[in-house]
Amino acid sequence: MSDNLTRLYIRNWLDANERVQEQFAQRVAEVEAAGHRIIDGGQTGSYDDAGRASWAISDWRTGTVLASGCDDYEHYSAALTKADPDNCWILVDNLSEQTGLPEVDPIPGLPESLAEALQEWIESNAAPSEVAAWINERLEDVEPRMKNEVAAFLTS
Repeated sequence: MSDNLTRLYIRNWLDANERVQEQFAQRVAEVEAAGHRIIDGGQTGSYDDAGRASWAISDWRTGTVLASGCDDYEHYSAALTKADPDNCWILVDNLSEQTGLPEVDPIPGLPESLAEALQEWIESNAAPSEVAAWINERLEDVEPRMKNEVAAFLTS
């Protein structure tokens, strides 16, 4: 097996990731054009003995905290309804789940277990400079294709 197979897999993953990110950006644009605000957040702490947990909801674009508290689920839901009476907020996780993760077709001659390890490496541990060096491409071309907002939500 040659290093060319691993390089081909990584390039294919970068291409697939770029497509997923474009789909995600398009979905974000559609949702925002429809008048929705994209939010992030949820539970931020453990439950206490009274069944309450801390939580925070923030604007996905700015990080501004829109609502927070320490409540049981019923009071949490009531607080969100009060903070978003027109039901315009959409959790970014829901947009990510609609988009999915990059899918790469198998590379003949590259063991599936090695492809899985490469995927884990590029999604979790690889520095863009390492990837660029390994596949003999410019860092400026590789780095933006490695960004993966979708995977951050789906794998957390």
